[in-house]
Amino acid sequence: MTSFSAAKVLILVGLFIPFESYISYLSGVEGVVAIAIKLAPELLIFLTLAIGLVLPRSIRLQRSPIDAHLLLLAFIALCSTLIYADSYVAALNNLRALFRFVAVFYLVYYFGFTIQSWKRFLSLIVVVIVVNVVFSMAQFALGDSYPEMLKVGQKVRVALENVYEVQQIVKEEKIGAVQGLLEAPGVFGLFLIAAIVFLLCYILTKAVRPNSIMMVLLFFTIASSFFTYSKTAFVLAALTVAVFFYQYSRRMRSFLTASSVLFLFCGFLAFSFISAAVEHRSAKKEEVSAVDNLMNLFSPQYWDHFFQAERGWVLKEVGGQIVSELPIFGYSPDQEAVKNIIASSSDGRLAKLLYYTAFEDVYWVALLAYFGVFGLVIFLVMLYRLYREGRFLLVIARECGDKERMVLAAGFLTLLVMSLPYCFFERALEINIFSYYFWFFAGLVCRHSQILRKSRSVDSGLNSCSRRLHFE
Repeated sequence: MTSFSAAKVLILVGLFIPFESYISYLSGVEGVVAIAIKLAPELLIFLTLAIGLVLPRSIRLQRSPIDAHLLLLAFIALCSTLIYADSYVAALNNLRALFRFVAVFYLVYYFGFTIQSWKRFLSLIVVVIVVNVVFSMAQFALGDSYPEMLKVGQKVRVALENVYEVQQIVKEEKIGAVQGLLEAPGVFGLFLIAAIVFLLCYILTKAVRPNSIMMVLLFFTIASSFFTYSKTAFVLAALTVAVFFYQYSRRMRSFLTASSVLFLFCGFLAFSFISAAVEHRSAKKEEVSAVDNLMNLFSPQYWDHFFQAERGWVLKEVGGQIVSELPIFGYSPDQEAVKNIIASSSDGRLAKLLYYTAFEDVYWVALLAYFGVFGLVIFLVMLYRLYREGRFLLVIARECGDKERMVLAAGFLTLLVMSLPYCFFERALEINIFSYYFWFFAGLVCRHSQILRKSRSVDSGLNSCSRRLHFE
């Protein structure tokens, strides 16, 4: 298994994932075949990694920055599953869904992915982004006239209706929301966060000055997130650009910090003065404009509903109940068993959790329930370890004048930072369209930081020798 063949697999899967739902729909298959198409990317990644590890003359395995964290999480999951899980199969399947693309990290870390392959991937993923943005803009412009054959979401729901995981992803859609060629507006919104990072990486890697066409594409990508009717996706998409340049350019940090403070202050003033005049209108129940949907953020009724019946309820009530119990090692990754334990310990106060299909959307609460306090701390420490690797690569690449690696590091740091707030509203690190690119970026950053670290130690040794020889 050469690094070149591994790179080809990684690029192929990275380009396939945004189209997997549409390919499944166009093929007209259902049941087992539809499930096989959905599982194909992760199966191919695991198969490639397995072949690479068992081939003769294979690479020498090196310790990665997150090995210990993953082993501890696996041990915690195993122990809690043996104690609490009603179904070992359900627990293992959910554990697979939580960490399905960690194999991407190891495939990149062990077999490498050169800067040339990275630049080639950026060029190809831009084409994928263009296709999805064009379809989303067409969906917005045509409205009800949008061709029926391009409406993927409902078709995927029917084709995979018996797959538990997909039922969690595809929820009740908002009227008028766009979704590109993906199965749901929320999933499309997640993809657009990664798409914005890829576009910024492409713009800064390929050209000395930003290309006007690429800037237009960036604008329409952010606009697409606005028309998904996902308030989280749009707000974080707009912030993604600021976070990227905050990481990439030291000169812009003061400006971006001041702008962010001013933005928050203006938002607070707007909420104070216009909240009484804003009426909460749900896009799931009636047709509303994208602007009116966003204005719901200033409606007290929206926030009341959010904390009584939506993710805010999971965060406040369910999260509060778990914290009061303080499970050190969690209740196992078996979601149904976890729901039953939490509902029974609340004396019926949280009984509706048993029928709540979006429990994992508040990802941090779900991780706390699955892995306990100890497991959640380990998971966060693992993310911090990855953040440190990204910062190391960024600093060293800046010192060396290595623009490609600077952009790579800034892209990963941006994706990592944006995933933290997103996981309060969506299981971003679990859904294919975001999880794959996250672990792909993480593997690239750790691999190239390791290369620069070794290069730096060699240079340091040579300089030390030259100084010693000069002294002698």
